[in-house]
Amino acid sequence: MGIRGEEEEDIVDKLPAEEPIEGEESAAEKKRRKKKEKEKAKKAAQKQPNPETTTTDQSDAKGKAAAAARKMPKHVRLMQEALAKRREEEERQAREEEERQRKEEEERLRQEEMERKAEEEKRNKKEKDKEKRLKKKQEGKILTAKQKEQNRRREAMRTQFLAKAEEDLTEPKQNPHDDETLAHQVFDDEAGEVIDDGSRIEDGGVVSESDKNLRSPICCVMGHVDSGKTKLLDFIRGTNVQKGEAGGITQQIGATYFPAGKLREMTKGLKADARLEVPGLLVIDTPGHQSFTNLRSRGSNLCDIAILVVDIMHGVKDRTIESLDLLRRNGADFIVALNKVDRLYGWKTCGNAPIVEAMKVQSRDVRDEFERRVSGIIGQFEKQGLSTELYYKNYDVREVTSLVPTSAMTGEGIPDLLLLLVQRTQRTMVEKLTFSNQVRCTVLEVKVVEGHGTAIDVVLANGVLREGDQIVVCGQQGAIVTTIRALLTPYPMREIRVKGAYQQHKEIRAAQCIKIAAHGLEHAIPGTCLYAMGPDDNLEALKNSVMEEMESVSGHIDKAGEGVYVQASTLGSLEAFLEYLKSKEVNVKVSGVGIGPLHKKDVMKVSAMLEKKRTIKYASILAFDVKVTPEAEEYAEKSGVKIFTSDVIYQLYQQFKAYVDSLIKEEKKEEAVFPCVLTILRDFRRRNPIILGVKVHEGILKVGTPLFIPSRNFIDIGRIATIEDNGKQVQSAKKGEEVAIKIVGTNPEEQQKVFGRHFAIHDELVSHITPTSIDALNHQQHTLSEDERKLAVGPDGPDPPAQGSCMFYKLMVASILQDKKLKIPKKFVKRYGDELTAFATIIVPDGRMWPIELQKIEGKLWFHNGWQEFMEFYSLSTGHFLVFRYEGKSRFNVHIFDLTVSEIKYPFSAPVSLWKPNHDMGVQLNPNELGSIKTEGPAGRRRTRADTYEHEVPGLQKVEAKSSRHKLISEFFSRRWRPVTPEEKERTVRAAYMLKPENPFFRVILRPSYVYRGFLMHIPSGFARVYLKRVSGFVTLQDSSGKQWRVKCVYKPRQARFSQGWPEFVSENKLEEGDVCVFELIDADAFVLKVTILRVLEKAENVA
Repeated sequence: MGIRGEEEEDIVDKLPAEEPIEGEESAAEKKRRKKKEKEKAKKAAQKQPNPETTTTDQSDAKGKAAAAARKMPKHVRLMQEALAKRREEEERQAREEEERQRKEEEERLRQEEMERKAEEEKRNKKEKDKEKRLKKKQEGKILTAKQKEQNRRREAMRTQFLAKAEEDLTEPKQNPHDDETLAHQVFDDEAGEVIDDGSRIEDGGVVSESDKNLRSPICCVMGHVDSGKTKLLDFIRGTNVQKGEAGGITQQIGATYFPAGKLREMTKGLKADARLEVPGLLVIDTPGHQSFTNLRSRGSNLCDIAILVVDIMHGVKDRTIESLDLLRRNGADFIVALNKVDRLYGWKTCGNAPIVEAMKVQSRDVRDEFERRVSGIIGQFEKQGLSTELYYKNYDVREVTSLVPTSAMTGEGIPDLLLLLVQRTQRTMVEKLTFSNQVRCTVLEVKVVEGHGTAIDVVLANGVLREGDQIVVCGQQGAIVTTIRALLTPYPMREIRVKGAYQQHKEIRAAQCIKIAAHGLEHAIPGTCLYAMGPDDNLEALKNSVMEEMESVSGHIDKAGEGVYVQASTLGSLEAFLEYLKSKEVNVKVSGVGIGPLHKKDVMKVSAMLEKKRTIKYASILAFDVKVTPEAEEYAEKSGVKIFTSDVIYQLYQQFKAYVDSLIKEEKKEEAVFPCVLTILRDFRRRNPIILGVKVHEGILKVGTPLFIPSRNFIDIGRIATIEDNGKQVQSAKKGEEVAIKIVGTNPEEQQKVFGRHFAIHDELVSHITPTSIDALNHQQHTLSEDERKLAVGPDGPDPPAQGSCMFYKLMVASILQDKKLKIPKKFVKRYGDELTAFATIIVPDGRMWPIELQKIEGKLWFHNGWQEFMEFYSLSTGHFLVFRYEGKSRFNVHIFDLTVSEIKYPFSAPVSLWKPNHDMGVQLNPNELGSIKTEGPAGRRRTRADTYEHEVPGLQKVEAKSSRHKLISEFFSRRWRPVTPEEKERTVRAAYMLKPENPFFRVILRPSYVYRGFLMHIPSGFARVYLKRVSGFVTLQDSSGKQWRVKCVYKPRQARFSQGWPEFVSENKLEEGDVCVFELIDADAFVLKVTILRVLEKAENVA
């Protein structure tokens, strides 16, 4: 035991001395150690063996080392190895500690340098501002508060750009996603291992900015209606403000402050080591509906960053695009929230969970649908020129906008959204969020606060407000200058619009929602700026600045003072409502505006306008989201002023529109003159007033009907004042009834007509229907029987006026018949003269189209060449009444009424004398073609070949001489066909006229020479020239089933026809005389014409 112990001690003594740890030995020891190492290295070099003996020496060295190892005890060898490892570990730790201390020193120096530069810039800026202010004071140019604010914004923007450039130069290059993407980690408590789940929440990369005096960022929530904006904030607050919104639509801008503690609590599920440097987050909920563009614009101007909410189930909508454009114009940074992910079919709720965690528990089908909908929305944004990507896949946040899936109902994705908002603002908007003493404040609403009187809700975007500060606010009666009596704020997480207890403060820093109580705020205008008086500010300049904003509504007020009166709760609501009323679809004039509750004085303004203008519909007040005082309601009822109130802008307009429609209906009812023909039975009184016994021969007799006598040169005898039947007064009498009527004069200044002098018992009395009464009667057609309707407007009645069309009327008199031309009214020419071409097309209900030349004579526009033929064809005479309805492109629909004010029965075929050789052989021309051939004159005066058998047979023989052709002709000659009645022809033509294809087309009424003997069908030469490009070759005819025929088209100047191939088309489709073919050009390059056949012997049914 003793010997073994001595041996062990000797061995331990022989062990090399333990080298001192680096950093602990002195300088002298280091020198000695280095000297010894150099000597050892020199000796080793001298003893270096010859290369030839290297192999042998190495073998010997290995053998010796192995022998020494065998001789050395195992425990000694292990102790040596342990000591060597210990020394290596201590050396490594020393090196790491030295490197850490070096980096900390460099970082400290860099921070000190940055702070020094910032202080120096701040000091220089202060000195420059002081010099500028002093210089401007000396020059007499003192900046207004508005100018100061603009200068401050420009300076902040410049500083921000410089800070970003400096950051790019000084910071080491990181991964592409480190600036914005978030590294989300989930810890396994049992295994103690870190598991990366793929989302990217930033983990502690934020440099402390607490010493940079930051304010709370202002966030704006924007998006389409019902996308879930307010609901999203309700979930974060744990409240339900939206139940207080009218129609579920946010009508005003609401603001809510979220303190930093609440944000940390909401984002704790992410377990990200990110510090919140800002004191909180101020969120503005902006309206999403299209009528509140102005409110949304004001909200976006206030915000530093925005959330654009998109319904993942519906994608990008119109208002989403509008909000996107608004954000781009203002250069605002924003994040897209894909809301309502809980509505995906099969979604499993994970309340308040990060979105990546929530997606892990979803089924494969839900994930597939999610990816499909996200891809669709990304594509929709791409069409708008915006690159987007899910935030945890976004590696280029400077160029690509992040998408954050959320659910406002169950809370998934809400932590991701909040943390992403805060980190983005405090990393990229340091300069913008730097606190400034210059006050930026906007008035939201004016309300009465219990215990404080009238107060205004404001958003303090920057600066400090204190009790006792003098402020300037825009008012309805001019600028308001007052002093702050109290500064009130709602408790955190409560929206400022919701009533409740308030905290009172002596001083408030931005950014916050505040209620300001002060004297004289009753007439403050919401939506305007608030200015705080500084020691160097000019009061008059501030007063002028605040009143400039009211000029935006002056352009909407009618200069003539005619229109409705509009009252709204805020300036933003008023501007949005005025823009809506000014739109083309609504187009309602506005005579005056007001903001705030509706008082008696406002109603008095409208009643004065009613007395002056005598316009009943404009004696109305549209009160949008305001209260109406009892005095105002009472005075409005007495004065006849209508007040319409609603919290939803569309309901308000619909109420007014329904009221106007009812007034128009009553006016039309009074203006409507029902057609009637009366036979005089006897006279009871001959004059002043005339009382007659009459029998209603035709139509319906009503009180107020004006009467005239056609047989006495249309003499007007007055209107019916009363109707009596067996001694009882009635309002009307029907056909066959005998009643007594009292007739009074229509014009008090004229002498009333006398029975026996101006008219006699054998004269028929007819109701005097004017153009105005015809238009009014159209609104009353549902009250007419079939016979009465026919008496008024003919068997089929005139077509209803097209939207945007214009009507004028002409009574045929002797001068028109003699001059053989018709003058177009000056008002019509003034309005539509620029659209008219050299030729106009008159379209009559029988289907005919009459091209008539327009001539300007002595500054007046006339229907000239072609008008005489039109009059002769329809046998127009003195007393006929024509209704012209302009349809655009020089086309007029014309209805003709006879002496009984009934529409004539239009002839189907022209008299024989009118079918001249120069007519285009029964072709009905397309109005588009007529406009294109205006230089050639009227189609009716074009010279073509006459449609006779003698002319057709030689032509046919010249074109085609094949035996098969002759056989086909003989078959048609031997075919038996019955004559077609005019009624059948008329029915077919009417059906063809109702068919109006979208492409260029023309109609042809088939004559015997087209289908029985000549087999040459003439087509409009103008159509062939313009649309068939003067082709002399084959075209393709195609029926509705797609079957095609090749037909040769022969074009000559002023003449075009189908020849070869046409007989086969006629034969296979079994065409008959009187059938109408509508040829529609469906392929202009290949000359393909689709043919629709309306058969005269099948009740004009479309069979092809």
